[in-house]
Parts: sequence; C-alpha cells; structure tokens
Amino acid sequence: MGDLNLDFSGITVSVTGLPDWVASRFAREWVAFVRQVPIGLPFLSMAFDERSFSRPTGTFQPKAMVAEFDPNGVWFRMPEGEIRINPGGRASGRLAALDDDRAYFTVQNLLRAALAYRLPDRGGALVHAAGLVLDGRAFALVGSEGAGKSTWANLGATGGALVLSDDLLLIDGLGGQVTALGSPFRSTFRGPLAPPGRWPLTAWLFPTHGRPPALAPVSSLLGRARLVANLPFIAESLQSDPRVATCVDSLLAAVPGAELRFALDGDFLSLLTDWD
Repeated sequence: MGDLNLDFSGITVSVTGLPDWVASRFAREWVAFVRQVPIGLPFLSMAFDERSFSRPTGTFQPKAMVAEFDPNGVWFRMPEGEIRINPGGRASGRLAALDDDRAYFTVQNLLRAALAYRLPDRGGALVHAAGLVLDGRAFALVGSEGAGKSTWANLGATGGALVLSDDLLLIDGLGGQVTALGSPFRSTFRGPLAPPGRWPLTAWLFPTHGRPPALAPVSSLLGRARLVANLPFIAESLQSDPRVATCVDSLLAAVPGAELRFALDGDFLSLLTDWD
C-alpha cells in the first residue's frame, strides 16, 4: 500500500493505506505539493484500511457524496468509498476495490471534504472560488458551477495574473491573517497553477456578467449568504457546527466583498490592480 505526505502551502496532510498506483499518480500530478519525508504532526491525517467496499456499479458520480454530521465528527460517503473524521483531524476510511480513474478521484474528493471540515479550526475554508494573484495580492471570485470561474481564471492568466485555482480555493485564517494558498485543486483550467505559497486575500468578488467592467458594493447579509452557499461539503452544518458560522463571519470581517461585473475579456484586471 502507498503513503502520501502533502503540504498545501502550510496545510499538511498525511494519507496512508492507498493502492500503490493511486499514491504514485498523486505524487506525479501533485508533485509540487508532495513531501518526500513523513510529516510529524499533520493538520489532517487520513488512513485507509484494507476492508473494501463492494465494487460500485454505474458511472462515477462525485456529487453523490453524502455527509452525516454529529458532535464527534462527520462521515463523508460515496458509492466508491467513505471516510470518518474526528474533530482532532484524524480520519479513517475505506475504498472500493477499483483499478481505474474512479479510485484516484474518490480519494481526491474525500481528501477535499476532510479538509473542508477541518479548516474552520484555523479560521480557514475551502471555497468554491477561482483565485488570481495580481501584484502580490490575491482575489477570490466566489460562485457555484456555471458562475464563470474558469473563464475568469483563463482571462486572468492571459492578462498576466497568477492562477491559484479555477474551482476550489484554499483559504487560511490562522492568526487572523486571511491568506489564499497555492494548491493543486483545479477544474478545467489547464495552464500552470501557482506554486506553493501564500498571498494576502484582498477581496471576495461575486460575479455578474456584462460590460463595462465594474465593481459595486455588496451588503454584509448578501455577502454572507453567498459565501455560505459556496462552502462545499460543510454548508449544511452551518446550524449544527458553530465553527462554521464563526469562520464565515471572521473571513468577511477581515476581507471586504464586492460585486464584479466582467465580460469575455480581461478588462476587469485594471479594476483589481487599482483596488485600494
């Protein structure tokens, strides 16, 4: 069985018990975020054992994941595998006996879910957002599928911005400093992603489409609703897990929000560069 030691720009993850070929694929595709030595005290520790699920039938459906929250942690379950995470960041899981892409993407999905559950402990979050870095400052475009995140990321890259992600953005809030992190998480963007690193988050941006490019204020109530709606895997625990509400409020208090109108060009970049 294969092991992985991952470092997402300071968010460390240990994964053990993977099929060797799955671990090798992660090591190859996430090479910039793989450590060659074990991590002493990882932020998240995931252990998969040899007890496997029954082999699922049908096509792979990553959105079929369900979450079961309780005071002692959470279960994330998919037809291809499951994992249980406790509040201390230790997780144990099982995988179906698969020898195709589904095994790799199942582990990826469970890892992201586990991170999403764990990050509020340090004032951070995994957010459905694209991220760009301009002049050393990060901007997050928050939105669900179809909001234009990948288009925005591609336009930013063409205009010289560094792309953090076009789908899931890793945010850290440790010590009250909200930073956007380099990570390997992407959707359809095929250009180079930012290397490991941390950039101060300057704004939460909520997209609309049209011309000319413009920024408009967003009420705190609307900004909160939009951010909560784009917390994958954990949004439904808002009422039962006080960490989530506390985290959302602190992220919005630390970083201003605005509505960004943009079209199929990079004209919006000057608005972000001139952000004061």
